[in-house]
Formats: sequence, C-alpha cells, structure tokens
Amino acid sequence: MHCAIAGLRTHGYRLPTSRPGHHQTAIQSLALTLDISTAQVAVYDAPRRKRNGIDYEADVVSEAMAKACIEAAAEILAALGARRGNG
Repeated sequence: MHCAIAGLRTHGYRLPTSRPGHHQTAIQSLALTLDISTAQVAVYDAPRRKRNGIDYEADVVSEAMAKACIEAAAEILAALGARRGNG
C-alpha cells in the first residue's frame, strides 16, 4: 500500500488517506503510475481484500498469504525503484 502511494507521489499526486477507499485507489493506480499490468494489480489487490476480511469478519491470514504479501511488496518496491532510476 505504501509503495503504491509512493508511486502516486512520483507523479505528483497525493492520496487523501482520510477518505474511504484510499487503499483500493492506491493499489489500482499501480497500472498507471508504475506500469504494472492490470492482471498483476489484481493479484496485489487480493491481500487488500483479505485485510478487509480480517478487519471486519475476524478472518485469518495464512502463512502462504503473508509470504505472498511480502513478495508483492518487494515487486512493487522494485518497480518503484526502477521508476525512480528513470525519473
């Protein structure tokens, strides 16, 4: 989520975090800000949806999901680093 917000900021945008839906907006912006495919954005959005389930339905995060989140964050961070190297 924070890497997605950083991607927005590299384009001069600030995300109003006080408004509902800012997590979803940040993740969905990755296709535009960091040239991440929409298919991959959907993969990155899965942990956000899972987090909502945890917050509101007392769902549980599996070890596999935790590892997938870490891998997704590393991929987004790498894309952000590549963007910064080009800009």
